[in-house]
Amino acid sequence: MRKVIFLMFTITIALPLHAQMNLKNLDIGFNRQQQAKKEYVREKELLKIYLIKAKPTLAQEVKIKNDFIPLDQALKQDLIIISETSQGGSVNELIFHNVSKHHIMLQMGDVITGGKQDRVIKTDYILQPGEKAVIDVYCVEKGRWSSSQQGVAQFNEYHSRISNDVRRTISTDGNQQAVWNQVDAIHESNDSQNSSSTYAAVTSNSRNLSHINSYVDFFYSQFRNMTDIVGLVAVSGNKVIGADIFASNKLLQNNLRNLLQSYATEAVLHGSEVSLSESSVHAWIHNLLENEDKQKEIINRSGSAVQVEGKNLKISAF
Repeated sequence: MRKVIFLMFTITIALPLHAQMNLKNLDIGFNRQQQAKKEYVREKELLKIYLIKAKPTLAQEVKIKNDFIPLDQALKQDLIIISETSQGGSVNELIFHNVSKHHIMLQMGDVITGGKQDRVIKTDYILQPGEKAVIDVYCVEKGRWSSSQQGVAQFNEYHSRISNDVRRTISTDGNQQAVWNQVDAIHESNDSQNSSSTYAAVTSNSRNLSHINSYVDFFYSQFRNMTDIVGLVAVSGNKVIGADIFASNKLLQNNLRNLLQSYATEAVLHGSEVSLSESSVHAWIHNLLENEDKQKEIINRSGSAVQVEGKNLKISAF
């Protein structure tokens, strides 16, 4: 269980969700025949992404500040210190200390390297300025439990947002062995096994990495200048592999490359040519966004949510 040392924001899907992320405030871009409008869809080989845009009412409804810095940027700017819980460490917990005046957004699926072994964050969480908290994590490097550092080992590098299929496993299975099994499956598909079985080794297969990056670059070039998009719905093969919707365009843009890498990794390693009908995609999105109670059930079953001051900052569903 997460042990919070200092907390003002309440961020948990166990509390009632206020569904600002709904059809009233979001434009999903489908016509009455349940076909997506051309400007709301982009596709490359095994991955198709549907855009969700904000209606003017979203900003009026949410009214939150946009200074939430994602973890990768926080590490680059030395705004956060991440360390093992002690010299002996704890596999499924780390200490996150926000040493800045900013709010830092930790997200389920963020992979950090170093410490006694590489980890992935288990739940979405906001660290407020100065806050120090013990956060739940999973190991993604089962073959190492050591560090060259003296004293309590720290983490200094952000690797990536983990493949979307691992994010799905974290949200649905919620146990360490299931995460290890999924990481092993990715290594097998990627031909990237190494001595410590770290997820970070997925970057060692240059052919697959180049393919994944080609997806990321393609979609990023399409989306980076769009000022009205707040959500992405990713499809590969015959299923929706995931959706992420934010309270503002700025929040989405801050996370865009990492999200695209997560989707693309699953599509390249485990995906197939898109065969899911647009009416089925419409039904999936409509089911997520039409009703507050239903949305809460979906997120509790297979997803995550972040609330700040009673407002949804982000929802994810798989």
